[in-house]
Amino acid sequence: MTAYVGYEPEERVTVIVDDPVSTPGGSAWPGPVVLLHPTPPEPSSVIGTYRGWGELVTVHEMAHVAHIARPSRNPRLRWLVRLVQIPIVIPYPRWALEGYATLIEGRLTGGGRPHGVWRPAVLRTWALEGALPDYGELDGLEGFMGGHMAYLAGSAYLEWLVDRSGEESLPKVWRRATARRRRSFAEAFAGVLGAPPSELYGEFTVDVTERALAVEDAVQGAGIERGEWIQRLVGWSADPAVSPDGEHLAIVRRPAADEAAEVVVWSTAPDTLAAEEREERERALELDPEDVPAVQWRPRPKEAVARLGPVGGRGHSVPRWLPGGNSLLVVRWEGLGDGRLRPDLFEWRWRDGSLRRVTRGEAVREADPDPDGRTAVGTRCAGGTCDLVRIDLVSGEVALLAAGEVGGPSYHGARVGPGGRIAVSVFEEGAWRLALLHPEGRELRALVPAGAPVRFDAEWAGADAVVAVSEAGGIHDLERIDVATGATRRLTRVVTAALSPAPAPDGGVFFLHLTSRGMDVRRVDGAPLEEGAPAIDPGLVPARPAVPTEAPELSRRELPPARPYRPGWPAPLVLPAGTVGPAGWNGGLTLHGSDPIGRLRWAADAVWGSESAWRGGAAAVAWHGWRPEVTAHAFRARQRPSEQDLDGPPPAGLDVELTGGLLQARLRWAYGASRRSLRAGAAVVRLETPSLVGAARGHGFAEAAGAWLQTIGGWRLVERARLHAALGETDGEGWARGLARIGLEIGRGEYALVVDALYGIADAGPDGFEAFAFGGSAPPHLDSALLSQRLHDPALPAGWGIGTRAASVRLAWRSGFGETYFRWTSAGESIGSWKRAMGSEVSLGSSPVPFLSIPEIDFALGVARLLDPPLDGETRLYGSLRYRP
Repeated sequence: MTAYVGYEPEERVTVIVDDPVSTPGGSAWPGPVVLLHPTPPEPSSVIGTYRGWGELVTVHEMAHVAHIARPSRNPRLRWLVRLVQIPIVIPYPRWALEGYATLIEGRLTGGGRPHGVWRPAVLRTWALEGALPDYGELDGLEGFMGGHMAYLAGSAYLEWLVDRSGEESLPKVWRRATARRRRSFAEAFAGVLGAPPSELYGEFTVDVTERALAVEDAVQGAGIERGEWIQRLVGWSADPAVSPDGEHLAIVRRPAADEAAEVVVWSTAPDTLAAEEREERERALELDPEDVPAVQWRPRPKEAVARLGPVGGRGHSVPRWLPGGNSLLVVRWEGLGDGRLRPDLFEWRWRDGSLRRVTRGEAVREADPDPDGRTAVGTRCAGGTCDLVRIDLVSGEVALLAAGEVGGPSYHGARVGPGGRIAVSVFEEGAWRLALLHPEGRELRALVPAGAPVRFDAEWAGADAVVAVSEAGGIHDLERIDVATGATRRLTRVVTAALSPAPAPDGGVFFLHLTSRGMDVRRVDGAPLEEGAPAIDPGLVPARPAVPTEAPELSRRELPPARPYRPGWPAPLVLPAGTVGPAGWNGGLTLHGSDPIGRLRWAADAVWGSESAWRGGAAAVAWHGWRPEVTAHAFRARQRPSEQDLDGPPPAGLDVELTGGLLQARLRWAYGASRRSLRAGAAVVRLETPSLVGAARGHGFAEAAGAWLQTIGGWRLVERARLHAALGETDGEGWARGLARIGLEIGRGEYALVVDALYGIADAGPDGFEAFAFGGSAPPHLDSALLSQRLHDPALPAGWGIGTRAASVRLAWRSGFGETYFRWTSAGESIGSWKRAMGSEVSLGSSPVPFLSIPEIDFALGVARLLDPPLDGETRLYGSLRYRP
């Protein structure tokens, strides 16, 4: 790797293998840190061509490290890196980063996207349809497969440049980009390759189009056969399946990348003009005889007879019909409670819409029912292996049929045929093949000879044959395979790609056909074509796959013996913090550290500012290696709201200085569609107020919170609730307090209507210190449980309302630009007089990123107009930036 890139990183690379969502993937981060997901891809995946999944994903991500870890030789940048202790990555465009790592994955493994059939299919299809992205779109994520273009087109473009200028040309670009003299990427690129990247990319697209046209000519020479056009679609389509009686087709639809997948059921009957529609057209012509009726240039859009939308924001996939045709098995990713997601099996009765969960936490990513409908055979993928399993559809019990292993064998696409025989794709010895298995999982024989081109997604077409996708010739096409003899006959001959066959009882085969806007549905009659595969010049890369090359055998070392994980002392990160608003301003620094997987986190805070704002310091240590997680917190804080710049008398009794410690424990559950938490703790504080000097304050608290998401069509409904109770003693006087918050969000896309309400009841405690007080910014260095009577809000001055009863209602309209809100608050001995405020706010929150030592972040920036005294009619800016370890 380092020899090819021309640079060896100086620092140790931390590699974290994690399986959060049971899907393949990886990423590289400054540090350097590499995250690897062990679940292997399916053969139908864009990344489904590999010698070994672990090897491929590691090579790709380590290529990023060797590429972007090369430090700048500019003295100022090197000094800045030493100062902030954060590697400054050269701003390469995304296509150059991902394209280069993809190029290297092909060079060093002999597989990957450069040697797979998907990359040429996409580039060829987009070129023939005039849809290749322009240079400015290469980094984009929009449109069908838009996010893949940085990998596919980017790697092909870099290979094209290497063919023109030699293997050393790209390392020279990286050396110029990191030179002592600062240069942009475009300047570094042009200095080596003789022209800006945008100009040479234009030449590249012309060359790709010429090669794509040559492939099209070769296929036309053999005779194109892509069947009948059933549906023109936009976006992803997947997993078509024909009902047992042939009258319905189930298919997965996801028109946009940011939408959850849904399963729709269509009628397979020809869709013709209804009588009333025909009469309407005739009337229109009578009224305007010179009008020209539209030609039927595409199939009429089918109306769904049933639709299974997302549940809790998560879609469904892999529909498979149960015998009788009244139900389908579908898969949906469900939470395990600890933040991980795993695929589980459900039964959908499509006629009445009912949905029954079959498995729980079993990671079953697909299942095909047996002829009796009582059990199903599927694949279970977790921890880097994909097993073949049998599922009891009544009890949900899962039994192992054939075990997968890291590196192979690995199973995918099990389909149950007559007599219970199983046709399945098996990854073994660096390649996918089709095999026939006994109902108990024992392999009977290979469906095609060893060493034959890759075939996958086999579907039974009667008792003696399967239909599968074949990569023979470098183009995804459908083939019929005789189970007894292994003889293959081609069913399609397309220029783009034919995928996901779905045989019908009448012998026809529905399938997906790749276009630049999505996957269309087509149908062939199932009759084998006359032999005559297109003779495609192997030199037409990237419009056809690169010829397999002899890749170097990467050296392997024995791992040291396994040992328990020890977090060690985490490396720190310095972060700014602070607040500003009607109650004053403060600023501070947070020193935060975390071990790579986030078990041990700590923070030290220093806060200074105006007298009316919170100041002081704190230190906290959180241990997340147990359930519940435990946090210890020591602090010193001071605030004088009496110094606020207000018209009228300042709020009485809110000035405070406190020193002490807090110990708390928290349990959290994350199920994907719901979040729940319980926490409890105790604090001991030395308290000083205008009338309490050196008073001891001790208290305990308990809190329960939850959020629940439901989706109906494209709409979402989110309910939130939080209950907080505190009991304590201050200067020898007992007190108690209770708070309830509820919220409701109704939205679609980036728009939502949000309502939040709060109600609290409390004892005032000595000197009224335990009474509720609205307003003021939350202290950046204190936990909210310490002073739960302070109902912080940076838009309001401290003491906006004070009393033993408190209530507020906030109504907000949220869009992609933030939210606009109206708020009512009331506090006193009873709820009655309401104070009003309105404004606009942008808020951001992020989860912790342990391997970068980044804590949980809360940020808000807004402007508010206060409508009641003491600041009625005034408009104030406010903002806050806080962290939690």
